[in-house]
This record gives sequence, structure tokens and C-alpha cells, in this order.
Amino acid sequence: MSVIGLELCDAGMAAAIGTDGAPPELLEFDPPGEVPSWPGMARSAGGGYVFGREAEAAWFTEPHSVSHAFWDKLSLEPADLTAAGKTPTYSELAYHSLHDFTARLVAKAGRMEKIALAVPGAFLKDATTEEVKIGLLLGMARELGLPLVRIVDLACAAAIRVAAHELPRGLCIAHVDLHLQAAEVSILQFDERLTRRNFLQVPQAGLVPILRHLKNTMGNRFLRTTTFDIHEDRRLEQTFYEQTKALFYSNQQLSQDHLFQIGTGRRSYQMAVTRTQLAADLQSIVAPLVQSIAGLVQASALAPSRCVVTLSDRAARLDGLDARLRAGGFRRVLRLRAGAAATETAMLARESAGVPDLGDVPVETSLLVPAPVKVPVATALCKAEATQPRPPPSHVILDGIGYAIGGEGLRIGTGRSSTFVDVVLPESFNQLGDYVVRLVREGAQLCFEAPSGGGNGAGGARDEPNLIPVEAGDRLALRSGPAATELLFAFCNVPGSPRKTPDAGA
Repeated sequence: MSVIGLELCDAGMAAAIGTDGAPPELLEFDPPGEVPSWPGMARSAGGGYVFGREAEAAWFTEPHSVSHAFWDKLSLEPADLTAAGKTPTYSELAYHSLHDFTARLVAKAGRMEKIALAVPGAFLKDATTEEVKIGLLLGMARELGLPLVRIVDLACAAAIRVAAHELPRGLCIAHVDLHLQAAEVSILQFDERLTRRNFLQVPQAGLVPILRHLKNTMGNRFLRTTTFDIHEDRRLEQTFYEQTKALFYSNQQLSQDHLFQIGTGRRSYQMAVTRTQLAADLQSIVAPLVQSIAGLVQASALAPSRCVVTLSDRAARLDGLDARLRAGGFRRVLRLRAGAAATETAMLARESAGVPDLGDVPVETSLLVPAPVKVPVATALCKAEATQPRPPPSHVILDGIGYAIGGEGLRIGTGRSSTFVDVVLPESFNQLGDYVVRLVREGAQLCFEAPSGGGNGAGGARDEPNLIPVEAGDRLALRSGPAATELLFAFCNVPGSPRKTPDAGA
């Protein structure tokens, strides 16, 4: 039987399976290469309901048969969806959505022994809301036979690895995530625990209003370019929306134009759009969001310089968000991997005892932060022999795979830390548990962060590090018992490629 961590997000459910002695494995539900589906989309069809991609395909052609607010408005109120013969409640749609997802989950993971659930911050924003929404969730879990053992705040689960490795006690994390109806900003304070101290929803920065805004903006640009109005036909509007969403979810590192193409049967209309144009169109969303983040930080009696900002993979898709945050005084902005909360929640489920009565399932907005592992790892930065100055590296190569080095530097770690690091070490290093090596930026220079004690790259935010400059051609050797590997730093004079994690050990 499997132990599961489930990230409940209407813009992308995520699940990770945990087994003893191995890092949790994030399960894939969307076909490779396809634009992510939104499980928080429901459509009445054939006397029942369909969710995700099937529902979204009718958003503009059959708008009255589609709902995208049922998780956000989880309650016993009538839903904003017209179904044959009756109007379902929001909770009814949510139940069928969860039933649909858990059926696919069981097909992949098998029978579940324990499951821990990470829920949006909006579910826990006050006692009244928590009583309604968590009560309905527990009822669904009972009806579906889910062996629920814990319910935790999604932001706390997603950012706990950052607290363990990046944050001295007393500082805070501002975690930003995007759901369909709103962005969520959570202020998390780190002492021995990571505790949510403040919370805000930003409705105009939800993925539904973002994609509507982009569709309309791109549609107006398409009209000016081709003289064709995509709003004349709902089917063409749906097609144009799907192309807009594909652009939004496309690789942010790629520089080639995105082609919009609409065919009417008589002729075809085309328009090329650059990533720069998309970023410009997003600024009317990004600027107010950054103001809201800064306002919540100020209302929490904090300064931007005292916060580390963590962006979920959904929030990180907002072009220009990290740059505006840095310009606003937030010095450290970290991007988390997809499914970060699911992976951490799987670990929590593995550590938890079974709960006989679902009424006793704990609901937590404060989590104990695991201490970074201190292990005997020999680390050696081997400098290349060269007579001429060498540029800072743009990539690091491990086992033949190149990884782009971002503006924040690079984090290398074991599969246990895979939601937080940029490069995952080979499986033989998994014996080390939660282990991370850091390379940081000092201006344009990349530096290896070696603790002052020497010989142990595990580090942690509480160590006083030695910073050793890294140049193209240098190699970083890691060894612990039978586990050994070497990473090569290289400079590539080409646009940056996306960070990619090998499947093994992740």
C-alpha cells in the first residue's frame, strides 16, 4: 500500500508517493509536452460531469455549462453551472472532482495506506471558513474512503525546505502561489517551526482572470494585425484562448516567436507574438500583485530585506514577477519546483500515525522544520589549469546532462531535497537524506559556498561559509562512502536552457 501527499489546487492537483527509505516520487497526470489541465474546471455533460481538459474545452463555447469556482467557493450554495434538471452545489462539484482525481491516483499508486492533504491558505483564513471548508473536505474523504492522517497549509508545506536550508531563525518567507480565482500570499515565520502569520488573496492575479486578460489583449492585437475579430465566433474564441494558454505555459527560456493561427474555412489568419510582448501584457497583473505582496509584508511589521520570497511553479510563470520583486527590495526570490507541497506532504504522511476517526485529523498552519543533515561528505572544487581568465559558468553538467545556472545561483542536492534544488545527485547519494550544496552569486561571480569548518557541503543557513569563486572548466567533486560524482562547470554562449531534473532519484 502507498503513502500519498496530495496538493489540493484547482489550477493543478499534484500527488507524490512515498516509500520507506526513498525520496517521495511526484506522479505525472498530464501527458508529456501538453499544456497543463486545470482540474478546477467542471462541465455538465451526459447527465454527469467532466473535469479538467474536457471541461475547459467548452469554456467559451458553452459558458453556462462550465464552472471554475467550485473549489474556491466550496460550500453548500448552488453552483454557477447549469445542469440538466438541477443545479448542483459547489460542494457536489468538488466531491466529483476529487473522486475523479483520486480514481486516477489509485490507478497509478495502488491502494493507499495513508494520505496527507495540503490545502489552499484560503481554506484556513479564519475559524468560520475553516469549519465549513474543512468540514466538507472531511465528509468527502469519509465518502471516498480516503485514509486521511493530516491536513496542512499548502504554503507551509511548499516552503518548509527553504526554511530548513536558507533561513536563519527570526526571518520570514513570503510565499506566492496562483490558484484559478486568486493569487495567495502567505507570510511564514521561522523559529523552530514554520508558522503562517498572515495571509492575503489577490483576486485579479488568479489564473482565470490572467488568462482572460491575455486572451482579450492578444485578441485586440490580433484584430489590429489581421483585421479579424476572434470574438465573432465562440468556437474561434475557444481556439484562440487555447493558443493563448499554450503561450503562457510555454518554456520561458525559449526566444522564438509564438504563432497564433485562426482558420475560417475561407482563409487563415496568423500573428506572431514574442515572449517580450507577453511579459509586457502581464505587467498590469504583476505590478499590483507586487504591491499587494509588499503591503502584506509591511502590515506584518517586516521589511522586504528581511523576507525570502518563494514562488510556486505556477507563480513563477508570471514573466517579470521576480524582477519586480527584486526592484521592490526583496533580495532573495526562489522558484520552487512543481509539486513541492505534494512531495513534502508525502513525507508528513509517512511520519504520521493512522487516524481512526476523521474528526480527529489535525489541521495545521505550523510545521516543525527539519534540521539540515550534517553528514561526512568530502567536497573538493578542482580548479582548471588555465593561463587566461575564464568566464563565469552558465551551465553545470552532471552525468552528461546540462543544467542552466540561474540568477540566484545553484542548489545541488539529494532526491529528498528535490523540490528545492536545481540539480539532483545520483541515487547513491540518497543515503545522505536531506543534503544540499549551494553555489551563490556575488555580483556576476558564481561562488561555491563551503562551510568554514571545511569538508562538509551540507551547510545550512546557520553556517558561516567560505565563498570560493567558480569559473568555466572547474569541477566539483563530491564523495561520501561508496557514493561519488563530479560536476563540470561550463560556459555556453547560447540562450539559457530550462532546468531539468533526471528521473532517477527524483
